[in-house]
Amino acid sequence: MIVVGESNEEFNTVDDSCLELVPTLNMCFDTMQEAKKFYSDYGKRCGFGVGTITSKKDDNNEVYYLRLVCSREGKYVSNIRPEVKTLPSQTNQCRAGITIARKDDKWVVRTVAVEHSHELCSQTSNLFRANRKLNMHAKHTLEVNDEAGVHINKSFLSMVGEAGGYENMQFMERDARNFIGQHRSTTLLQFVVQYDNVLKFKAQKEIEADFYSFNTTVACGSQSPIERQFQVEYTHAKFEEVQIKFQSRMNCFFKDTVKDCISNKYTIEEECMWDGKSTAKYYHVEFDPLTNDTSCSCLLFEFRGIICRHCLFVLGQEDLQNVPSKYVLHRCSKNIRRKHTLIRAAYSSLNQEPKMQRYQSLCKWFYEIAEAACESEFASHNWKKN
Repeated sequence: MIVVGESNEEFNTVDDSCLELVPTLNMCFDTMQEAKKFYSDYGKRCGFGVGTITSKKDDNNEVYYLRLVCSREGKYVSNIRPEVKTLPSQTNQCRAGITIARKDDKWVVRTVAVEHSHELCSQTSNLFRANRKLNMHAKHTLEVNDEAGVHINKSFLSMVGEAGGYENMQFMERDARNFIGQHRSTTLLQFVVQYDNVLKFKAQKEIEADFYSFNTTVACGSQSPIERQFQVEYTHAKFEEVQIKFQSRMNCFFKDTVKDCISNKYTIEEECMWDGKSTAKYYHVEFDPLTNDTSCSCLLFEFRGIICRHCLFVLGQEDLQNVPSKYVLHRCSKNIRRKHTLIRAAYSSLNQEPKMQRYQSLCKWFYEIAEAACESEFASHNWKKN
């Protein structure tokens, strides 16, 4: 509550909702914070920043005297020569300000100076450092967007649009960058959390890929039963790699065949283009009729785990309906449950203070209430009123 009086003995009560009040002598406040907020709001309306330059404490280490002034108060004296100094000075010897003192558990305005030595602009008062503030909603939005990889300027522009313009913003892009810079100062615990988030991101991508592999089917490009075998077992991404090898079989031709009682040996000629000219490469494939095992001189399966086009070409010649299970890698199967996808991770849940965690929990409830209330004008009006 704010009280205004003509003398030290007489005070009159003024409604708190009166925002056009100007500081006057003997104005009374219940707390020091109430007095500071009043003068700060007055500065915002008039177009100047507010700061504290003097405070006194009693024997109990409690403040009993405070001087609030314009942010351009004082005279700056620099040891740097004017022709070398590059940073501008804000001070302009402005004498505007008030002093408040505690009396009988109240805070009373003792002196008032309203004249400024500089021009005032209320339209840009939100740019003063004293008037800039990052609320919890802005901090939460910046933290979440930063962890999601959104650039700071994009996050700031989205909040400008949400606020209805730059003139309604309570902070600058510089403040957002400073906050994120401090937030990014990685401690060991924060590193563990960020690493946990990376694992969770990878696990989520694999869960989504497994979902599409289970619920959709990539069509076979041929009538080969071997291709059908890989279609049933492999994930979409791995099966597409195998399909490329099936398509490349058309470039392969038998150059020589040697059969004995142990194995069948094939020399495969493959057509390829190099520097705009057609050329041929030769590969040697060995097939075991007893075990249906194949091996190729290109060693693609040994290095990458994908059966090569030369082996597929030979398997077709041998009239095989399926390949041995050793060529269908278990790690590429869509029919297994990967344990690392069960990792539980949360965005910065460990390094957040309890106040921010409670804020996020309440926001989730408020979003649901707002979504229900916005369905009608009557419900929206009643919700804001209550």
